[in-house]
Amino acid sequence: MSDENKDVISSLKNTTELTPLSDIVLFNKETPFLGFVLPEGSDESIIQKIMDSYDLKENKIKPKKFKSEDDMLKFKSGPNNTEHLLGAIVFQNKDLLKYAIRLDISNTENPKASPVQNIADIELISQTYSHYLEVFCPLQSAVDQAIIRLKTKDENFSIKYFIGELGRMASKLNHTAVDIIGNLAYSITLAFMANVYIITLNLVKEKEDNLKDGLLITGVHPTVFWLSWYVLEGFIAFVVSIVMVVIINFSKILINVNPFIIFVVIFLFSLSACSLGFIFSTFFKKSKTAGVVVLIFYFVFCFISMFTPYINENILKILSFIFSSITLSNILSSIEKVKYTYKSITLFNIFNINVGFYICILVFNNIIYCLIAVVFDNLFSGENSRYLFMPKRKIKNLHSENELSYKKDIQDDFNAKHNEKSMVEVSHVHKIFKMNKKNVRGVCTNSDHNNSEFLAVNDVSFKVYENEIFAILG
Repeated sequence: MSDENKDVISSLKNTTELTPLSDIVLFNKETPFLGFVLPEGSDESIIQKIMDSYDLKENKIKPKKFKSEDDMLKFKSGPNNTEHLLGAIVFQNKDLLKYAIRLDISNTENPKASPVQNIADIELISQTYSHYLEVFCPLQSAVDQAIIRLKTKDENFSIKYFIGELGRMASKLNHTAVDIIGNLAYSITLAFMANVYIITLNLVKEKEDNLKDGLLITGVHPTVFWLSWYVLEGFIAFVVSIVMVVIINFSKILINVNPFIIFVVIFLFSLSACSLGFIFSTFFKKSKTAGVVVLIFYFVFCFISMFTPYINENILKILSFIFSSITLSNILSSIEKVKYTYKSITLFNIFNINVGFYICILVFNNIIYCLIAVVFDNLFSGENSRYLFMPKRKIKNLHSENELSYKKDIQDDFNAKHNEKSMVEVSHVHKIFKMNKKNVRGVCTNSDHNNSEFLAVNDVSFKVYENEIFAILG
């Protein structure tokens, strides 16, 4: 890569001259034995014909016959065994036309490796020949040659392989493409900052204005407050996600990905951002403070995705379980890598690559953020706002021994006798206050029950009738 033109990632390379396979054979001198497993009744002369191969003769490889693969494995793993196997040829039928080559893992290729090289990494690939050419190919050529000699009865027949590399044109990758992925992750994260800010600010303001307490008195469930904002901002995030997918497709940044997958990724991230807004709102009581702090924190949350190229891949996987912005950046980076293998990412192959793995982590981020928001909402809310971790109280346990439990109206219901219309009806109301340790001493309570709670309203019931002026003094 030149200093002036950062776009060139691989230079022009001409086709190499053909090299005989025998010149690159590399057998390990410490493993001079080659195992053989033949079916009963098969022609055992095949062993010698294989060993007559030039490559095996030249490297002084010796044959060793086994009755079965199990015997071969026991021999190889035996504690007193001093004879090491290079590999084994396992024939699977009597006609010897079907066979398998068994090699030690150090002499085999990674079966999960992609057969198509990533041109973005091509300059980093070692120019040395792989183990496939050094060990596997010579054994395969020796077996094929022996089988043909046996079947044709022509001992002069030989197979010669020649190895060479195809040429390639100079490849160009605009080096800013790597920066584009980081900028794209940052832009997507930043696009949903308004959602997080609005959710946090409004939820804190509802607490600040005592709107939440007022609605709770009317019987509204505590989950309605954040769930209503979640639905509203979720719909807005849905629309924004669609718009961003259209922009990305139009700009052809991620041309190898199904647009629906891009939409799912962006929308899942937007929901995780909304959940962060709920988490932030549980820590504040003043909307002004909440607004400033959440903006600072979210900017840091956005910038984290810019530094993912400089962090170890294993560390990134761990951090992905914590920060959804890192998960988003990892998804986009995985997509970019696949782009240069000339493969498309669809719903059918998404889990064959890292993209599917990170999408699952993004779903996990959403679940964890929601659970944290619900738990924090309960921990930092007042007693009346909690809907989890609340033990069932028995009112009778809060009565003192000398207390009376009133089971009728606070006044005689003479209005009902005249069939008047009741506008408001309150039945069996109780109110429990938590008391500070300073106030506990002056209150006479039952010794069997927790002194930190005081029953202030004890089983009160009343009705308010039409055209009636009603007041409670206390």
